[in-house]
Amino acid sequence: MLKGIHHRTLLTATAWLALFGSTALLAQQTADEEAFNPGAAIEEIEAMQLQFNDPDADELTVSNALELVGQIRAGTESCVANTRPEVARLDGELGILPVFNENENIEIWERRNALQAEKSLVEARLSNCELVISRSDGLTAIAEQKRSRLSRRRVMSRGDALWSSGERKLETVKLWPAKIIQALKPAASIDGSFAATWILIALAGLAIGIGIALRFKFRRWYKNARADERAPEFKYLVPGPLTEYAPILLAGLIAAIVINIYAAEPVWDLVSFRLAIGVLAYGFGRVIIEWSTGPLSPAAEVEGLIPAMVKPVRRRLHRFLLALVGSFVILGRGWLVDLPEDQDTLSRSVLTLLLAFSLLSVLWIARKIPGLMNRFRFTRFLILLIILVAILVEILGYHNFAGYLTRGIVLTAMSGFAIWMLLWMIEQTRNAITTGSSPLAFRTRSYLGISSAEKPSRLGPYQLLIDITVWLGFAALLIWIWDNSGTVLPKAGTHITQGFTIGAISIMPLNILSGVIAFTGLLLVTSWIKGLIQRRWVRHMTMDRGARDSMVTLAGYAGFAIASITGLALIGVSLAGLAWIATALSVGIGFGLQSIVNNVISGMILLFERPVKVGDFVTVGTVEGFVKRISIRSTEIETLDNQNIFVPNSELVSGQVTNWVLHDPHGRLRIKVGVAYGSDTKLVKEILETAGRDHPEVITDPTRATPPKALFMEFGDSSLNFELRVRIKRIERRYDVTSDINFVIDQAFKEHAITIPFPQRDLHIKTLPPNWPDND
Repeated sequence: MLKGIHHRTLLTATAWLALFGSTALLAQQTADEEAFNPGAAIEEIEAMQLQFNDPDADELTVSNALELVGQIRAGTESCVANTRPEVARLDGELGILPVFNENENIEIWERRNALQAEKSLVEARLSNCELVISRSDGLTAIAEQKRSRLSRRRVMSRGDALWSSGERKLETVKLWPAKIIQALKPAASIDGSFAATWILIALAGLAIGIGIALRFKFRRWYKNARADERAPEFKYLVPGPLTEYAPILLAGLIAAIVINIYAAEPVWDLVSFRLAIGVLAYGFGRVIIEWSTGPLSPAAEVEGLIPAMVKPVRRRLHRFLLALVGSFVILGRGWLVDLPEDQDTLSRSVLTLLLAFSLLSVLWIARKIPGLMNRFRFTRFLILLIILVAILVEILGYHNFAGYLTRGIVLTAMSGFAIWMLLWMIEQTRNAITTGSSPLAFRTRSYLGISSAEKPSRLGPYQLLIDITVWLGFAALLIWIWDNSGTVLPKAGTHITQGFTIGAISIMPLNILSGVIAFTGLLLVTSWIKGLIQRRWVRHMTMDRGARDSMVTLAGYAGFAIASITGLALIGVSLAGLAWIATALSVGIGFGLQSIVNNVISGMILLFERPVKVGDFVTVGTVEGFVKRISIRSTEIETLDNQNIFVPNSELVSGQVTNWVLHDPHGRLRIKVGVAYGSDTKLVKEILETAGRDHPEVITDPTRATPPKALFMEFGDSSLNFELRVRIKRIERRYDVTSDINFVIDQAFKEHAITIPFPQRDLHIKTLPPNWPDND
């Protein structure tokens, strides 16, 4: 009783909380709508336009203004979205009222005037909101152009060349050791606390000790399992690099955490914190390099890389990783983007050149790998050209441009490597699902409704969608890397969300993407439901296999129809316009599509009436075999020669079809035999019936079928004709059974000296030709 009271109390409290929450949310939304003032928004836009006209405006000011314009536009879109339905509502109410006349009721007149006044106010608000959208779009275009110009000016600015100001650069080099020592002092990192410094040292030492212990434990496990004597396995190759570099990983992680806790200033400004993060990143980089060039990795599919070229490739990748981590530690998060605050261009130049030359070494070794010699030549040439240009402009003093090129090529290479790994993982996952024998693979195939005969083909559309998504993401990533002004992606996002027009056609990419995702998701759900129906419900119903397959097939067609309608609705296709499509289809059916529609309707008849079911042994014209699948347009029949023939459904409905196993799989054979005149007919009858009874496929139980019986059919021209009639268990094996019984009959006839006659003709010549040689 108390338990029930507690449940009711909890439900009541939950309901009240939901009510209060929804009320508060609605009130907040209403308050936001009322708080938006189109007039104030227009004034703000005009003020920002004056700032853009200022020649001294920098990139930060323009970026902040763009962000503010975006916020204003978002509020304006909400205003338009909420105001248009209000205008439509007022129009509807005004349309209900009668037309004005002199004798109408005063209440109707007052109501009409009130509605017209309210409509005027709402329309004015809607016009102002649309005006704000128009002006914000114009201001956004101006701001993006200005930011692009400022970005190009910054990137192409020129500083001191490497050979200029030699004395000043020499003084800068002399100051490097002191700067490094000062930056790495613990007191400069962790608030000058002596205790915090020792905590850092103790925890880092403990982390290194734990990492060494993990490495030793894995090596002992690997040795005891004799894994080096067997084929490579993931359970050894994945944790191997992790435990090998566990001391570095744990030390860097612990140091970063301690410095972050006790830091006296923003952690990213501390060289010691960046050094700890750099150690952690270096450890992870080594792990990725070791694994990605191992025997179970994408590199294993590159001809000639493993094992001949693994060591030189790893050495060059390690150098590149060191240069990358060193640049981050010394220059900070904004490395290769802007000049450092202290204007130490020499260290920036040295690190840029170091990165460029390490990339060149990786590119040089790649051309020696047999599997890459004749591939990606244009890509390698383009990368080489960009690196050489970066080195040249860095020497000439265009440090920002060199940093832009180096940063772009480094991030592009890292992104390409990540995409390569990701696509390989997707391919391995697909192979594991389609060909795997693990319980997880079987369960996944069962949930997706994939049979053993269609495993690779059913996953094809999903893999295509995933690959397209990955490549689109890679394209967006490349745009983000090389778009130094940061205007391309926002503009593309605007076109995707708000759409664009081509002629008189309005295209909404976001709606199209939503429709495709919904269609694919509903297809996945449909596959799962089909598998669920087959596993959980249909198997326990008292119906034959054909009815079960028909139910699953119809469920799949219903799910496909729902997915198609939902996807078209999200894309923006008006379902009312489908009537025109239906009209066009009716015209097409009248001219050239009647055969296709005939097959589709025939397929529906087959699925409902089921004169032919999956698994039946049928004869359709000259085609004979098992029904493998009944689709909406055709039926697949597998012949005894393992040929798959697709028969149009209309032939199965309107033509003559022999279903050998419609009600049961049994069938009758009639084997005709002729013996010579004078043979013992009773002995022949006994031999034939014995041959039939002794075959394992023949039914001899009189309660199930008529036992084998030999009949004396007729006196032939040259033989006494008999016919052996037997019932066999599986009619599809009639050729094999006939052959076996014929062999037995022939052997028995030979043993009992029974002759099988054959037609003979005697030629009697009464008169020879006059010129015949023997004619005397």
